[in-house]
Amino acid sequence: MKRFKRNGIVLFAKAFATLIVLFLNFCLASAQCSIQSGDYACVDDLIGFTANSTNGVSSVAWKFGDGNSSTTTSPNHRYASAGQYTVTATILQNNGATCEVTKQIDVYNPPDVQLKLDPSSIVCLTENNICIIDNSTSGNTSTTNTKRIVLWGDGGKTDSNNPRTGDKICYTYQQAGKYSIDVELTNSKGCETIGTLQVEVLKDFQGTFFTGRESRDCEFQTNWFTLDTNWIKNKDDLALVEIDYGDGEKDTVTNFSDTPFYHDFKKNGNFSVFLILTFKNGCQTRFKRTVGVSLDKVDINHSKSDSILCYGEYFEFSHPVVPGASFLWTALDTAMDVVQMFGGQRVVNFYPPRPAKYYIEIRIKKGDCVSYKQDSIEVVGVKAGARILNASQCEPKDTVFFCDASTTHRTTDLSYLWKFQDGNAEPCTTDTKNGVNKNKNCNFSVDKNAKHLYDTTMCDEVWLTVVDNANGCQDSSREYVVIKKPVREDFGTDTRDNCVLSPVHFEVEGCYDNIQINYDSMCGKNKFIDFRSPHIYKTTCDSTRWVTWGIVAITGDEKVYHSCDSSDYTIEPNRVCSDTFWFHKDFRLNPAPRPEANLTFNGCLPSDLVGNFFVQEQKHVTDIYYDWGDGGFDTTYVNKDSSKLADFTHRYTTSGDYSGSITMTTDSGCTGTVYFDRKIGFYNKFDYSKPVCPGASVQFKDSIIYWGDTNQYWRWEPPDQPTRPEKVYWDFDDGAGFGKHTTEPTHVFNTPGTYRVRMASVDGTGCSDTSTQWVVVENIDAGIRDLAKKLLCDDILQLFDSSTVADTTFDKIVSYYWDFGDGKTPSFLKDPFHYYSTYGDFTITHVAENKVGCKDTAVITINIDGPLPHFDILSDTVACVPHTVTFKNNSQKASDYIWYFGDTSSNSNSLSTKSDSNVSFTYTNPGTYYIYLYAGDSVVNPDNGNNIYYCNSTFPDTNALVHEVRRVVILPIPQVDFDTEGSLCKGTSISLVDQSDSIYQTYRWFYQNDSVISNQSTNNVYLEDTGTLEIRYRPTYIPTGPYQRKCYDSITKTLEIFENTASFDFTQDSICPTFHFSANHKENDVLEWNFGHVSSGHRNTAFEPNASHNYAPDVGEFDVCLYSKSIEGCWDTLCKTIESNHRFKMMIPNIITPNSDGLNDRFEVEMEGEDFYELSIFNRWGERVYFSNLDYEASSTLNWDATVQGNGKTCPPGTYFYILKFREACIYDGQKEKYSGTVTVIYD
Repeated sequence: MKRFKRNGIVLFAKAFATLIVLFLNFCLASAQCSIQSGDYACVDDLIGFTANSTNGVSSVAWKFGDGNSSTTTSPNHRYASAGQYTVTATILQNNGATCEVTKQIDVYNPPDVQLKLDPSSIVCLTENNICIIDNSTSGNTSTTNTKRIVLWGDGGKTDSNNPRTGDKICYTYQQAGKYSIDVELTNSKGCETIGTLQVEVLKDFQGTFFTGRESRDCEFQTNWFTLDTNWIKNKDDLALVEIDYGDGEKDTVTNFSDTPFYHDFKKNGNFSVFLILTFKNGCQTRFKRTVGVSLDKVDINHSKSDSILCYGEYFEFSHPVVPGASFLWTALDTAMDVVQMFGGQRVVNFYPPRPAKYYIEIRIKKGDCVSYKQDSIEVVGVKAGARILNASQCEPKDTVFFCDASTTHRTTDLSYLWKFQDGNAEPCTTDTKNGVNKNKNCNFSVDKNAKHLYDTTMCDEVWLTVVDNANGCQDSSREYVVIKKPVREDFGTDTRDNCVLSPVHFEVEGCYDNIQINYDSMCGKNKFIDFRSPHIYKTTCDSTRWVTWGIVAITGDEKVYHSCDSSDYTIEPNRVCSDTFWFHKDFRLNPAPRPEANLTFNGCLPSDLVGNFFVQEQKHVTDIYYDWGDGGFDTTYVNKDSSKLADFTHRYTTSGDYSGSITMTTDSGCTGTVYFDRKIGFYNKFDYSKPVCPGASVQFKDSIIYWGDTNQYWRWEPPDQPTRPEKVYWDFDDGAGFGKHTTEPTHVFNTPGTYRVRMASVDGTGCSDTSTQWVVVENIDAGIRDLAKKLLCDDILQLFDSSTVADTTFDKIVSYYWDFGDGKTPSFLKDPFHYYSTYGDFTITHVAENKVGCKDTAVITINIDGPLPHFDILSDTVACVPHTVTFKNNSQKASDYIWYFGDTSSNSNSLSTKSDSNVSFTYTNPGTYYIYLYAGDSVVNPDNGNNIYYCNSTFPDTNALVHEVRRVVILPIPQVDFDTEGSLCKGTSISLVDQSDSIYQTYRWFYQNDSVISNQSTNNVYLEDTGTLEIRYRPTYIPTGPYQRKCYDSITKTLEIFENTASFDFTQDSICPTFHFSANHKENDVLEWNFGHVSSGHRNTAFEPNASHNYAPDVGEFDVCLYSKSIEGCWDTLCKTIESNHRFKMMIPNIITPNSDGLNDRFEVEMEGEDFYELSIFNRWGERVYFSNLDYEASSTLNWDATVQGNGKTCPPGTYFYILKFREACIYDGQKEKYSGTVTVIYD
């Protein structure tokens, strides 16, 4: 749509013009004529012309130089193309004289708008950047473009002065949608053009997600991921949802919920994790979060002091410091059983328990990762060990055998040294192997297995030293030999003042290895158990708390060994000695205090704990310490003169789950502690729906919390709530106080302000609580600033928001919405620009929203002055082709019209007219046609010196997103046709076969004053007579689809019916049975003969009009038929019966009498109808006496006369042999036949 401004029109008042003319008539002797107008105009702009004469103007004849003319005194004219035009005015003056005057007018093209969307534009909403490339020119070589205005269709505007061809202008939209970008260009002559470019900003949105570390070990860190469900409600717009973890792995998301899914990161680093949403419209958005991965796997690089050592030496292990890590070293034997474990970054003094190979495992834990490595060490040499038999004796009596029990690793070369520690023995060394001191009871021995006899009581050590000669290692072992009876002095305790529940240590001196103890004889004198120290007494069996304890000690052994062979022994019970020692009232245990108490709580807040001790008379208690579990502590000191312990209390002021304790201490230092747990409290809270706007219903959501009880008693209704009548009351600060005993109420705040809303709750036990929230009711008034000027066609309008909020300190307007009322894309800008491409009244709706979500709406109606094209369709808008449609022009404020009928295949697709009368157009092809009406007229702008604008508009306005449609649907008439199957011959039937469009379902045929309706697409017709037959075919169908219009067609065909008559004549040869047939036929007839002679094979038929047939050798009657087919395809048959009586005659005599009597003198073969003949006669010796290849007549002398052919010698009487070869001439493809026989010659 274009708008052009009239340039340089000066309109003079008639009175002023009259004065000027009188003045000029007075001053000038002769008249002067002129044309007053602007010097240039724009194509399709209006330029005004005024004719002036000093003698006054009576009438004017105008020629505008473009073939148009006018007789108006001051006409307006519009030039359709650029160029220079000579305007001629022929003026009839008031005095009757005429004058002619001319003026040159330059007409300029408006700018040629050439717009395209930059291919690099981002059309997806989240990152949209829409760029257009303006390749427009000024339209003329002598002009330039001076101003460009871009309206982006959402209220945004971009202005440019002196724009250049090729400029790129970019813009970012706030909402997805379809936008019409209008670009208005003005050139240096003031000519204007508006070009439009359509663009669609595609809907997308950014998905978000949350993540956190689920677990971590050495190999990977597992992170959980959950989707932010706020965007999932729009998942139907999505084609694909992926998450790219940044480590080379992706997942496709299919579960759109807040259920977490997991991923394992296997490398250290910061990974950019993207949630990638791919939309069905092709858009893609990416949301990033960074995941830090720190796998705490440690590359173990430890060191050890040695790999191989002698037994008894120690190993050291160490590892470099790893910040934040803990260490665990484990020594394992070859069976992988744990030998010893160590902590710390360094291990010192690890003594392996025996010579062997060991594995050292190091585990370093850092975070959730445990790194592992294994090493090995070896302990060589010997671990000295002895098995001593007869080591325990009551008195010196038996030889003690010292048996080697050492363990070794990687050695067999050992030396031994026993030290018996016998002060009465000789200080010599026994070496039995080498015969040294074999029979002496020496105090030393180097034997592997040694023996010694003690002669006095003792309890002392025996040492064995073993030397590994191969590795240079050695070790010593200490064992004990006890030769004594038990004595009381070897037993005792280390205390005489213990508390009940405190450990008591028992001591043993000497070499006893078989001891049992009774810890309290008052609990039973026979309750002896294996000795163990220390022992804790929970109570005593003596009321005075004195303890008597006893010991049973045993020495000696009933087994008496006679060598190191453990099976070489005798049983002698008298060799065992034992004794029991009692320690009467050896010590007294002080009693422990009894802090157990009865505790009661009041569940409401404040909650008072009240307690009293179960045992109130505890004279030895000196102080009581209370840990209440809520951060509070108390200590009570007990007066030793008090007869009983006092009750105690504590107040809890907040709800919670509390764990506390009570500890008592006595004057002897004994303590006792009890612990308690208690859930205390009842409190309420509430929330409410937001935003809170005046007049809106606000939903309040209440909640009451009981510690340790999740039942929502206040929501129960009888009979479920008979014993817990919880009640909830509400005060909405409306002056009514507490009311509304209900849960989850709604309330309407009609006036803006701040309200103190309170919820009070009372439970069935009397506990109560009150919660308070300040509810702010915000106010917003939407407004549109008044428009001060008249709005003309093609104006670019800016609308200004004048909305307000009540409290500007805490509130503000955060969003705007404009609906311009013309169906175009709405705007979300504060003060948008808008271009109306059509004119008339428009309702503008403006919605403003504040930061809490309250909205208000303002509405105004504006009028855009300009042509108002409109039309209605008077004819059916859905019809069968062809169809003539009549359009009614309802336009207003228009003088020029162009109709566009939408049929580009027609030369008359458009119609220009100045009339607003009805027009018609005939559509001759099926299709859907959209009709538009262009209307234009001039408009005066009173706000701009009454300049005249020429405006145009089109109906319907396709620039609007929602607009009216004027459409005509011309439906095709499905093709109707039929074929005939069969010959059009009298006396036959033909098939009428439908060849129409498959849409037809019912078939109707009209012929011979009859009609046939059928659901079959084939119909049979019998042709009774020759002549013509008219057939009309009109099928029907049931309409389908949206239009339900019956577009039927029919077809009529005239058929000519033909007839054919077969006829023929025939003759017969005189000799052979050959018949000649002649057909009486028309040219181009197809003929076929059947001679009725089946045995003749392929000769039985013929196709020529004249045919012959030989019936030999058969005789009899034969039916000969002629089949005749005319060029029209009509058949006829005629059959006639013929008779063939031909016989082949042959007689061969068997006797001849060549006696010249004229009878039977010659051998004559009588034969008729042969075409090959050969006769040979032989005598008895095989000599041929006659030959002939001619069949002579019977009277011929050339027949055989019983003489030898060639010399005339008479053949003797007798029998002669003949061979006759012949072929019948009348037989078609006859074969030569051979006859043989004898003939007798008789002379008589």
